[in-house]
Amino acid sequence: MEAKQCYSLITKYYEEALTELFSSFGCEVVKCNQEVSNLTSEPLARIDAGTFDLEVILILNVPMTVLSLTYPVSGEIINIDDEALEDWLLELSNLLIGKVKSKLINHNCILQLGLPDAIFGGHLSSYQESSYDTTRVNLEVDGELIVTYIGVDFLCEHISFDEAKGESTYVEGDLELF
Repeated sequence: MEAKQCYSLITKYYEEALTELFSSFGCEVVKCNQEVSNLTSEPLARIDAGTFDLEVILILNVPMTVLSLTYPVSGEIINIDDEALEDWLLELSNLLIGKVKSKLINHNCILQLGLPDAIFGGHLSSYQESSYDTTRVNLEVDGELIVTYIGVDFLCEHISFDEAKGESTYVEGDLELF
């Protein structure tokens, strides 16, 4: 498949995965085209993944209010420390890249995942890769702005990316350790 077609599908799946992720917490998610300068007061999570044909970078810029809102605790949230919210931000980036990976498996594109990094006080543009094809997606999650970024670097002209064979047969489930 041509890199341009492949990029279009990857960004489509990325946007779907973003909406699915935050909707799964009962949040109202709306894509917005609001221009935003690089936010520095909110934490960033950066995670990468790749195959022999391509490299992917995802960056999430999520306000502490959204992290608190989506934090997985039962009952009323009283106080969540910053370290726990940082860990939750990293987990959200893992969940997001996992959703993208699941969608790409149906195209015989198996991403190898990296580990996420948390960055505080940085500019989103400082962590983007200039050689990558990039898309920025802004969302409102329960009225709070989230700025996200996906970058894809194609390592060859023709990508091993099969046409989809219908809906993915992979579903989310529990991890079982033996």
